[in-house]
Formats: sequence, structure tokens, C-alpha cells
Amino acid sequence: MENRRSYASVDEYSFRLGVFKKNLEIAAQIQAEQDEAVFGVTIFSDWTQEEFKKVLSFNEPAGRRPVKHTEVKNLRKDYSDNDWRPQYDRVKDQGSCGSCWSFSASASAEPRAKIAGHNDNDLAEQQCVDCDPESEGCNGGWMSTCFAHLTNRPLCSESEYPYTASDTPCTEGKCAGKSWEISGHVDLAEGDCDGLDEADNSGPVSVAVDATAMQFYSSGIIKPGMFCGDTFNSLNHGIAVYGEAINGQSTAYWIAKNSWGGRWGEKGYAKFKIGNTCGICLASSYPLIKSTR
Repeated sequence: MENRRSYASVDEYSFRLGVFKKNLEIAAQIQAEQDEAVFGVTIFSDWTQEEFKKVLSFNEPAGRRPVKHTEVKNLRKDYSDNDWRPQYDRVKDQGSCGSCWSFSASASAEPRAKIAGHNDNDLAEQQCVDCDPESEGCNGGWMSTCFAHLTNRPLCSESEYPYTASDTPCTEGKCAGKSWEISGHVDLAEGDCDGLDEADNSGPVSVAVDATAMQFYSSGIIKPGMFCGDTFNSLNHGIAVYGEAINGQSTAYWIAKNSWGGRWGEKGYAKFKIGNTCGICLASSYPLIKSTR
């Protein structure tokens, strides 16, 4: 993939070239552990680690952590193929704002609304960024608090409340609402991979992962390895599980939608080996949809 860049000065070019070379070394280290994924040059290859961390802003509010399992529950062998991408294939871009949690929430709510028969299913991520009182806007948040804020509240469309990739005053009162609302949400128990698979049977599920290695991800199946922590404290980014591929696969995998635009990964998506790869089973939730008209 071509990633064209232009810089304001020779000094900036020299700095970014140094960052790029260092990042190529890191990507090569990750690649050495990954035999079914490709890590290398991406749209983030000239970003420093500190710059990249600003878009990784999954933050757990006090008292909101799911019920904890003593070990990751991943025992069943009868997972089945599932792919929700045809329901809502559009990949959005959060930009440099740490709003992944809001995009993760909409990535599960929008297709679930369509599955329930509602075509007015586009959501404004800016609504939760500005108005969720338990989040910190572009400095981070959590999908469950976004769902909680939107519950039984008129939902904004993107045309009513455009995304700005910045923190702005809350103006959700201007939104007319839709033919559906969020009536509540379900938080899965921490580490329940089987529960994630079951929940995904009814629609996409918001999840969190350690996305550190994803700065350099291009394609293929991500497996456990460096910069891919599997503990709750390592979680730093919200995405959404859009199904799983099991049958006929040498390595079964989760299908995940990201919010870094279609130029990242596999047209905006990534694959994670089935199980708790990068902590994908540790903080899962999805909204409940009800009709209003």
C-alpha cells in the first residue's frame, strides 16, 4: 500500500525519517513472531510511539469493570462461521482523537439496528465524545458508558452531529432521533470467549484489545506475541468483532472492524486468532435495540 507523505521542512523530514527507520525495526521484531500476519509499513509508520498512543484511548471508569473470571473461558470446540460485514461494511476513521471507544460502540450498534430492520442506522460518534459524562472525550472512554449514556435517548445521525475529531460542547438536544433506540446493553464477563462467540451470533460486539502491535499491521491473522498483551491492564483500544472464520481454516480467527479508515489493515479490518488474543475477550459489550416508531 502506498502511503504518501509531505513535510513542512527539511528538519521535519529528517525527524520523520528517523522515526520511520526505528519503526521498521520494531515491525521486524513483531514479524519474527508472527507466521500468519504481515507487519511492516503502514499509515502510522512515521508516527512516534507517543503519537500513536493518543489514538489508543480505551479507559475503564471506576466501578465499571465486568465480572472477572479466574481464567479465560475458551473451552468449546463448536464455534461456527459468521460474518456481519455485509450488514454494515463502511469503515470510519477516528483521526487523531482518542475516540476509539465511541467508534467501537457505533460499530456494534449500527449493524444491530439494521439487523432489527432499521435503515436509519448511522450514528454520530461525536455524540458520545461530547456528551457521555463518564468519558474523557478525545482523551479516552469506554464503550459501556457510551451505551449507558445513549440508553432511551434520541440518537444523533452523522449529518445532525458531524464528527470533528475534537472535544466540543454537547449539543445532542438538536437531534430528532431515529426509528430505534438503545434500550440497554450487555457486558460480558471478563475472559468469556465462548460468551463473545455466542453474543456475536446476534450481531457485532464491541471489544477492547492491546493494539500496540497494530500500528504496523497490514494483513493476516494476528497471534499472541509481543505488543499483544492478554491481561485487562494491557487493553488500550476499542474495536468490534464482526464474526469469526472457523471451518476450513488452518487457524480460526475473529473478524474485527477498526476505526482507522480503509487504508489500514485489510480495508479497515483485522483478524485475531480465536481465543483471548491481545485480550479480545476481556471487555466485551453490545447494545440492545428497540423500535420507537
